Amino acid sequence: MQNYYKSCKLLLSRLLYVTIFYSISRLLFLFFQWNSFNNITASNFIGGIRFDLSAIFYTNLIIIIALILPGNFKYKSGYQLGVKLLFFIINSIFLATNFIDFVYYEFTGKRSNYDLITASGMEQEIGGLLPSFLKQYWYVFILFIAFIYAFWGFIPSNEFDVKAKTVNIKNSVAQAFIFLACIALSVVIGRGGFVGQYAQGNEPDQHAAYLFNYIGQPWKSQAIIRWISTRLYTNSTVGLTRNDDCGQLSAWYIFSVLGFYPVNPCGGNYVIGSPWVKNATINLPNGKQFKIKTENQAMDNKFIEKF
Repeated sequence: MQNYYKSCKLLLSRLLYVTIFYSISRLLFLFFQWNSFNNITASNFIGGIRFDLSAIFYTNLIIIIALILPGNFKYKSGYQLGVKLLFFIINSIFLATNFIDFVYYEFTGKRSNYDLITASGMEQEIGGLLPSFLKQYWYVFILFIAFIYAFWGFIPSNEFDVKAKTVNIKNSVAQAFIFLACIALSVVIGRGGFVGQYAQGNEPDQHAAYLFNYIGQPWKSQAIIRWISTRLYTNSTVGLTRNDDCGQLSAWYIFSVLGFYPVNPCGGNYVIGSPWVKNATINLPNGKQFKIKTENQAMDNKFIEKF
């Protein structure tokens, strides 16, 4: 088990290591975009680290599996070198997106995502734009090369006793338990935006907070909706719990702060939640308006008495 414990320690040190580099790249992003974030607080930055942890565990899941998989085969030098190279390649790619954001955010007001290369026409244009980008923003490219060079140079490693014989039932059961526990923890952290077992970042789940209305306990929905609206949505660089696929995370927020939500989007019916606006007007067809006005609304005053 000594080798296995060393492998687990190596995994933890590498996850901590890449978290530090993510944080450094976040600081560099703030340096380049300081005019947009000069009022950022320490809690905002810590929230960014929490978001980074979710991304790190999600993108490094294959590394986690490779280092804690039961068995003695993984202690060989060739296997360890392969895992180290894979760790470097995976994280270099995602760290590169942070460096792209040094410039990309200035023109779009948002961080880059997969849409950057899948937007209409970009499949053909990306090859031609890349040389122009490198020429105009050469300093970002050089900074990235130096950053990645440092990243490779200090990746934690460990020496294993390949001659050690640790195969027995007790050790195998212990390794299997640690493996399953680590995978479960990695999935939970990687998902992000959890409230108990509810994942706000998983769009198909987002009606669940309103379901207490259907069992005669609407106050429970109102409490959790207000908590999600104020804790998992913020005016910062980490204001969303996950990727805003097709705008659903934003749509949930808009509906919820208005105080209602289409639990069944095909039924045409809306369920009451907990409005987080003082006044709002929705313009409807034929010149009609739907107006919302709240009284005695406050952070702790989230329950609806009547409407």
